[in-house]
Amino acid sequence: LHLILSASTCRTSFAEEADMFFVPRYRQSGAGTNYTTWYRTEFMQLLGELKHFPARPQDHIFLFPEEFWPIVVDDAFGPDGPLRTSVILSPEAWPVSCSMPVGASKQVCAHTPSPPGLIVIPSFVDSYRRLELRKHNRPVSQRRVLLCFLGLEGTGRSGTTENYRHLLHALVGEPGVHIEAFLTNYREYAQVMGNSIFCLIPKGIGTWTHRLFEAMLAGCIPIILSDDVQLPFPDLPWETFSLKWPMRRVDQRLMRYLRYLERIAPELKASVDKHACWFDYHSEDHECTPLFGLTRQLRSGGMADDGSSARERFWVPWRPEIVWHILACTECMEPPGREPASDGSAGSDLSHAGVQALCAGTNVC
Repeated sequence: LHLILSASTCRTSFAEEADMFFVPRYRQSGAGTNYTTWYRTEFMQLLGELKHFPARPQDHIFLFPEEFWPIVVDDAFGPDGPLRTSVILSPEAWPVSCSMPVGASKQVCAHTPSPPGLIVIPSFVDSYRRLELRKHNRPVSQRRVLLCFLGLEGTGRSGTTENYRHLLHALVGEPGVHIEAFLTNYREYAQVMGNSIFCLIPKGIGTWTHRLFEAMLAGCIPIILSDDVQLPFPDLPWETFSLKWPMRRVDQRLMRYLRYLERIAPELKASVDKHACWFDYHSEDHECTPLFGLTRQLRSGGMADDGSSARERFWVPWRPEIVWHILACTECMEPPGREPASDGSAGSDLSHAGVQALCAGTNVC
C-alpha cells in the first residue's frame, strides 16, 4: 500500500500539509507466534520515533494485512493504549489471538473485538494472479459450471478458529458443482473460477478470505459464507453483485435457490464486473480503486462499526421471500469476541503502472 501512496496524488512530503500519516511498518504473522516481546520493544520504540504521533495519534494509519495482528490487542487498544484513537487498516475486522492455557496440549485461538478506528480494506491480488483471473473471465453464456470451490478440507471441523467448510462436502457430486482441494497450479485455479457462474466464499482462519477478491476479478458471483465478516467499502451495493448466505445452512436449499438465480445471472455478473475495480489495486479507473475508496472513507470519517451490522445480516439478490425462512436465524450467531445478547437474539509490481493513483481529497505523509 505504501507504494501506491508514494505514487498517488495525495502524497505529500511536508508533514505540516498532511491530513494523515501512513506508517509502512509490516511484520509477518501467523498462528502460534508470540508478539508480546516485539510489540513491547520494537513497536513501542517505533512509536517513540514518530515525531508527530504524540500530538496526533488519531491521524496515524497502521496496516495489519492478516487476521493475526502482531500486537497485544488489549494493550494497544485499551483505555490507555497507544493505538486507541489511531486508524487501523486490515482485511480482518476481528483479529485472531492465540494463547496456550496452563496444562493445555495445544493453543486456543479466538477472535477479539474490532478497534474503534478500523477501516476494512481488500487484500492484495498481485499482477500475475490478477491477469490470470481477468484472462479467464468469460461471459455467463460460456461458463459450464454452476458453482465452484477450490480449497476443500477434511470432513470434520478444522482450522485455527471455528470453520464450517466441512459442510461443503454435502454438495460434492451435485450436477454443475465443482468442489475439490486447492489447486497449486494457479492458472488451473483461475480457469475453474472463470468457468463458474457462482463461487463459494467460506470464511478462512479469520472472518475474511482472499478468495472473495479473486472471485470478483474472475467475474464469478460470490456467495459469502461468513456470518460475522465486515466487508470493505460498506457503501457499495453488495446486494447487487453477491449473496451473503448463512454459513451453517449450506445444503440442498442453497442449490435450489441458485438454480432459480441462474435466470438473472448475466445481470449479476455484469454488476460483479462493474464493481471489481474497487478491489483491484491495479485498476486503471482512477475513481474506482481501493485507494480512492479508502481515502474517501478517511475523508468522511466512516470507520467500521462494532460488528452489529454484520450480525445476522444476510442478503440475496432476487426473490428474498423464497429463502426468508432459511435466513431467519434459529441459533445465536453473535460476532466473535462478544457475549450473546441478553434477549437471546441472535508488492513491488505496482510501480510499473507509471500513473498517479487518485485520492479523494486526503493528503498522506
